[in-house]
This record gives sequence, structure tokens and C-alpha cells, in this order.
Amino acid sequence: MIQRGTYAEINELIRTGGADVAFVCGGAHVDGQHEFGMKLLVAPQMRGETMYFSYIIVPRDSNAQSLTNLRGKRFAFSDPLSNSGYLAPL
Repeated sequence: MIQRGTYAEINELIRTGGADVAFVCGGAHVDGQHEFGMKLLVAPQMRGETMYFSYIIVPRDSNAQSLTNLRGKRFAFSDPLSNSGYLAPL
């Protein structure tokens, strides 16, 4: 088991042969596919359909009930190669 801090580091392991298989998000896969031909082996499915979710979370005591309520608030993004943790919220 090899862990890294970013999807870019994981992609680099796959590109250079430092890992044989990796669990990455859609954005990291698209980047790896474009940069060096990364191949998709499996994707999550539920009830026969490919599924992909993105969650925006707030503290339990937050008054935010919608995206509109987040206007002007500080936002913590995940990895820059993550579709659900960076690109979609951006």
C-alpha cells in the first residue's frame, strides 16, 4: 500500500511504474489519460449505473442550507485534480 498527498503524485507513480494500480478520482484519471495514457479499470456503479457524487459540507452548527448561503464564505477545496473536490465547486 502506497499513500501520497495528491492525485498528481499518485498519477506520477502510475506513469513511472512506481505503482501498478491506483484509486483516483475522475479528474486525476482524465489528466493521466491525456498525459500518459492512463487506463480506467473499474468505476463505481449503483443499480447498474455508473455513479459519481460530490458533497459540499459545512460545520454541524452552520446556518447554510443552500449554495446561495455560502456566498462570501471561506471555502476549502480538496486536490486540484479532483472534479468533485475542486472543479465542480469552483
